[in-house]
Amino acid sequence: MVKGKFMVAVAAILENHKGEILLIKRSSHMEYPDCWEDIGGRLEQSESPEDGLRREIFEETGIEDIEIVKPLTMFHVFRYNEKKAENELMGISYWCKTKTSEVILSDEHTDHKWLAPQSALELAGHPALKRYIMLYMQEKQIDHKVIFHELQEED
Repeated sequence: MVKGKFMVAVAAILENHKGEILLIKRSSHMEYPDCWEDIGGRLEQSESPEDGLRREIFEETGIEDIEIVKPLTMFHVFRYNEKKAENELMGISYWCKTKTSEVILSDEHTDHKWLAPQSALELAGHPALKRYIMLYMQEKQIDHKVIFHELQEED
């Protein structure tokens, strides 16, 4: 592994005015095909996390009116579970809000759904996304005790 090299990423749990969360479905030609995910991606060189988050949300959904409420958690993962420099990601997951409900997907995604948090948690395609939704629910004081216990048992 190359020492000192890794990518920085951001992710968003995006909430609309109804308290629903936006999930987007990856295209079949992408890595993790047809997986329901949150919005996010890697930062560009010298880009702040907040600017990168706004850019990624716009690129993937066409949504521009973003309020960044707060960071939810930091993460450190290896894509494909391979401990190689090109697969190492460190990042921040944020809780964001928008007043926009119309979504214009990029070619990286084929579908989207605005869902109640419980439904988003059930559809989430990756354990990390489930954790981000759980943290969001905790911040919103949405009852999640049973689901949280189930997620702890998966670890």
